[in-house]
Amino acid sequence: MLARSYESLSTAQSRLDWSVDELFSSPVVRLSSLTCHPDSLGRSCEKSAVDNQLVFVTRGGFVRHTGRSSQVANAGKVTFFRAGMPYRTSHLDPTGDCCMVFSFASQELFQDLSEASAAPACEVIHPRLFADALALAASAASTSTTTLEFEERSLALLARALACPPRAAPGAKALAEVHAIESLLTASPGTDWSLAALSRRFDKTPFYITRLFRRATGLPLHRYLVNLRLAAALARLAEGEDNISRLAFDLGFSSHGHLSGAFRRALSVSPAAFRGVARAGGSARKWKPVDSRWLE
Repeated sequence: MLARSYESLSTAQSRLDWSVDELFSSPVVRLSSLTCHPDSLGRSCEKSAVDNQLVFVTRGGFVRHTGRSSQVANAGKVTFFRAGMPYRTSHLDPTGDCCMVFSFASQELFQDLSEASAAPACEVIHPRLFADALALAASAASTSTTTLEFEERSLALLARALACPPRAAPGAKALAEVHAIESLLTASPGTDWSLAALSRRFDKTPFYITRLFRRATGLPLHRYLVNLRLAAALARLAEGEDNISRLAFDLGFSSHGHLSGAFRRALSVSPAAFRGVARAGGSARKWKPVDSRWLE
């Protein structure tokens, strides 16, 4: 693992509170682990990505501001950064966040993959895509993973991410309300949220909240929250978490069995099996087809 400065990923006129570790590098793709230690929850200075990037959040979350638009980035989503496009970030947790950053050097390559439709900015993903990204990151440290294999798997990951169907954005006021709900869930995924609590928090009716959220994200609130919890569990298991019962309670599942059941419905494997895949640097492409009920 090679420590790099923040300049290896982004340009900025002032120093960024980032630490960057490079896990893999070739002329086609780089993989970096980025940890951010923000001084505040306010907006950062303006910066831009040095290349086209596919970003998966493994801990915490942030808001990316581009012009008048903004997107909440968390472990239930994939976020795209175009080379040279200016943006600012603000954070949801004073302790910061961690991300996996896949950087693709070729502008033409990224454009070819997304020319059929405009590349999305930040899209909700199935937990399997996040699981594949974690397994691929783990494989970077394996001596049995060749450069060719890692490059091809990275490009396949990019193609799948670009295939995520974009959602029609609601109006500015409604979008701000959705972002506020997303930010709350991102900051506290283990909380036993209820519609009554969210209704009081945002001074909106339960019907309004559920209809707005699903229209904006494509998922009902409960599934969005479960996916956030699953993504957090995936990240901790990839890091070697051994106590699955503790993991379940930390993330708001009622028991070891509750977490295992959610894993099997979404990924067709148990938490322990995924941990083995991640440790071996395997690929979730070999897993069984997912249960379509993840969208319910």
